[in-house]
Amino acid sequence: MLERPVSTGPRWEKLLRGCTHRALKVSAAVNSCARAQSHSALAIRRGSGPEANTSGPETVNASGPQAGDAPEANASGPEAAMDPATSGAHPTAPLVTGELLVRGPAVFAGYHDDPGATAAAFHGEWLRTGDLATRDSQGYYRIVDRLSNMYISGGENVAPAQVEAVLRAHPQVADAAVVGVPDARWGEVGHAVVIPADIEQPPAAEDLIAHCRAHLAAFKIPRTVRFVPEFPRTALHKVRRDALLPRTEENR
Repeated sequence: MLERPVSTGPRWEKLLRGCTHRALKVSAAVNSCARAQSHSALAIRRGSGPEANTSGPETVNASGPQAGDAPEANASGPEAAMDPATSGAHPTAPLVTGELLVRGPAVFAGYHDDPGATAAAFHGEWLRTGDLATRDSQGYYRIVDRLSNMYISGGENVAPAQVEAVLRAHPQVADAAVVGVPDARWGEVGHAVVIPADIEQPPAAEDLIAHCRAHLAAFKIPRTVRFVPEFPRTALHKVRRDALLPRTEENR
């Protein structure tokens, strides 16, 4: 494996020729890599990874074609598994969703002078990525959400990203975000915050719930819907999910 900053130009294209496997930190050299690919048998794939894994983020994986290759990143670098505490299944069982754990020589050893943070970041020798992922029967992983976004309804894990994707598929929805809110019977239930395609004529909340009912299991269906013109966001343009929680009488 080669890991180094990418620079453009003929020298870099010459370096790629004849290679069979490379993992490259990306800057502005995607076009240069593509030109080099035309001179070799390399298949360039783009992937990503946590900062604690030195092969990512912003990584191009370049390797020869492989049988059964899929467009999503596979586990050809560090080993990967599911945390049984979040997936509810054995960490090597297929077709489960849970927190993605990784281990291998590219994973960092720990935080400097902070054993508490290091212990929290690892499950044995496995690094907790904080990502919720699914693994298919061929061993490919697909990131579906962040573990911190997940909520538990009636004992079942709910990844908001799946519910949000269904809501966004409705023709009258421009965007959607779902958060878990306390519920006396189920522990938590979904609360959907929706940006309508037309803020002056939003869809009926009942129509969106019926739309979800046609595509999701019952425990994933949001119980309440609120319409907003835009989401509160961080400086990095991420949705501030804490600000989407319904306001109670105590904190109005």
